[in-house]
Amino acid sequence: MYEYEQEDYFEIDENFEFNTGINKLLDEEVEKRLAERVKNYQEAIDRDKKSQKTISDLRSDMHKLQLNLGAAEKTFKKEGADDTLRELLGGFKLGDEVWFVRRRYNRVQCDTCLGDGKVIAEFKGEEMKVQCPKCNGYGHNSDITKSVEKGIIKEIEMHTWANGKKFEVKMYIDPTTYKPGDTVSARTGEFFKTEEECEATLKEE
Repeated sequence: MYEYEQEDYFEIDENFEFNTGINKLLDEEVEKRLAERVKNYQEAIDRDKKSQKTISDLRSDMHKLQLNLGAAEKTFKKEGADDTLRELLGGFKLGDEVWFVRRRYNRVQCDTCLGDGKVIAEFKGEEMKVQCPKCNGYGHNSDITKSVEKGIIKEIEMHTWANGKKFEVKMYIDPTTYKPGDTVSARTGEFFKTEEECEATLKEE
């Protein structure tokens, strides 16, 4: 009697190749969809980062605009106040450069009485000393020398009277075209914006 070794027997699946192909296709499709989702997710993250940056830039721009607007408002108010003050003061304000007429009074000996203050006059055949008619007895006359000079407004003084019926402005000017002994004072109409205006006034005097 013969004995046979028992061998393991596996039944071959007729659909093996088909199933393998299907599984491969499924795996590829899963990987494809997963990769697509990962890609979409990454793109969404990138879009979110760009949006956050855009929002941050917009906030920064808005902050700058607010600062610029605040500065512009302050400048507008200041310029408006300056313009109002200029209009009130005839177009001038502190620190402005102006032109004015400088008057120097020189004491000159009277050429009629030669400084005596009296002259000899004849009255009814008699000579007598009388007050000099030219210098009014002072013995000297004042000679005025005028010149056009330039300076900077250092101080402004304003006065108003009852019910605002009178308004007066007085400027204190530091001369720049000559070395002054003191600040020059001038009222409205005695200082000018240009040298030409000042010279024209001087000629009219």
